[in-house]
Amino acid sequence: MSLELIASVAGAAASVAAVVGAAYSLGRKIALLEARLSQLDDRVTRLEGRFASLEGEVAFLRGEVSALKGEVSALKGEVGELKAGFRGELASMEERLGKELGSGLAAAREELRREFRSELASLEERLKGYVGERVGRLARAFAGYQEFMLEYLSLKGLLEEGEVRLAKGEARRLAELAANPFTREEWARLKQLLDKEPEELTLEEAYELRDLARKAIEEYGDRYEAYALHVYASIAVGLAYRRLSEKREGAGRGGPQ
Repeated sequence: MSLELIASVAGAAASVAAVVGAAYSLGRKIALLEARLSQLDDRVTRLEGRFASLEGEVAFLRGEVSALKGEVSALKGEVGELKAGFRGELASMEERLGKELGSGLAAAREELRREFRSELASLEERLKGYVGERVGRLARAFAGYQEFMLEYLSLKGLLEEGEVRLAKGEARRLAELAANPFTREEWARLKQLLDKEPEELTLEEAYELRDLARKAIEEYGDRYEAYALHVYASIAVGLAYRRLSEKREGAGRGGPQ
């Protein structure tokens, strides 16, 4: 064989070998692709199964959500009713509480008024007692001063007979009072003493008349008639002292020398 033929055959063989090698390589790639496609088909099948399962779950969940929406709507209605009932009850309670508070406040105000009036009345009584006591003390002090001055003037003979008669006449005005501070016996005794002339009264009778006059001032310190009686009684005591003193002096001068 010639060299050209051998070279041609060798080239053809090499070409065939290259084609066979390429075909083999391509076949392997195709087999790999088919295997991967088969795997993908399996995964797609599994995914389709999972999607079908998920669709069922989604449908179930949609049903549950729809049921929950119905329950929520019902609960909202109940809550609305409860709110309305609560508002009505609250308004009723506020009204009752307002009435009770109003009644309680009115009672408390009335109780405070009663306590205030009672305390005010007690204060007025204490004030009257205090003022009465102070006035009584002043009246007694004035009466004591009046007794001293009139008894002293009478004792010294500084009062005229007309002045004494005037004082006696004024003293009788006590009888004109509709009510007097004396008992029936004291009143009768006062009339007896006033019926006597001033110079007829003994010192004991003058003292008795002065005690009655003091009682008149204690009971009727706001009346002129009580002081008029006290003036005359004080003069009577002074005159009785004067007569007793003159009698003692006369007895002393008439005794043995």
